[in-house]
Amino acid sequence: MIVVTGANGKLGRKVVEELLKRVPAGDIGVSVRDENTAQDLKERGVRVRQGNFDDSESLLHVG
Repeated sequence: MIVVTGANGKLGRKVVEELLKRVPAGDIGVSVRDENTAQDLKERGVRVRQGNFDDSESLLHVG
């Protein structure tokens, strides 16, 4: 699994879009502050998890 943090940012979103061209969506996990803002990725099969660097405990369940 490949995990991208900050997947709703400019760079993070571009990284995810490029990965989707190369690997199955189910092999990609992303962390975002608000899961609702990445609904389109979830619908495409990407694993979307809430994760925030200001809350290190939230990063334990990203994968």
